[in-house]
Amino acid sequence: MLVMVADATGKGVSACMLMAMCRSFAHASAESYSGMNAFLSDMNRRLFADTDPAHFVTLAAMVLNRKTMTCEYGCAGHTPLLLRRPGGRSEVIKVPGPALGMLPGTMGVTFAERTIECATGTQFLLFSDGITEALNSDEEEFGLERLQALWRDHMLGPDQMRDLVTERVKNFAGFEPRADDQTMVVIHVGD
Repeated sequence: MLVMVADATGKGVSACMLMAMCRSFAHASAESYSGMNAFLSDMNRRLFADTDPAHFVTLAAMVLNRKTMTCEYGCAGHTPLLLRRPGGRSEVIKVPGPALGMLPGTMGVTFAERTIECATGTQFLLFSDGITEALNSDEEEFGLERLQALWRDHMLGPDQMRDLVTERVKNFAGFEPRADDQTMVVIHVGD
């Protein structure tokens, strides 16, 4: 199963068009999936060919393999992945890679990947920067540290974790307008 969270530059119609292209390219690239670096490199090549360098997409992608109980993770300039092991130990996973569509593949662009063992009970949190960059009235960001603390201190199911993060970000920001989309995907590896 391929799971992605992405964020396009800009707002309005141009960002929507960029995201639609990204989604189409992901479907096309997934058909011949042979590894995360190849997948992200193909996505980068396609986006670079069809957009100008001022427009790009950050993206985090995971391929969950239920047969081998592993997850292959890659990142293209996106926020880190939060991981929680079945015993409760949490980790922040950052892997390098530029945003998609910024640099031509001919420049030797590569995307690091990490394979993670996924025992039953493993949980993942993919999120957009709209969560961590939410501002309060003092123009202070919610930040990765607060999100990590929620993730570390509350062993909840996917729906409950989503609701908790949403509530805490909303309470932190108060009446300040949201400046960016807030997207998250919580995955629990079951039996």
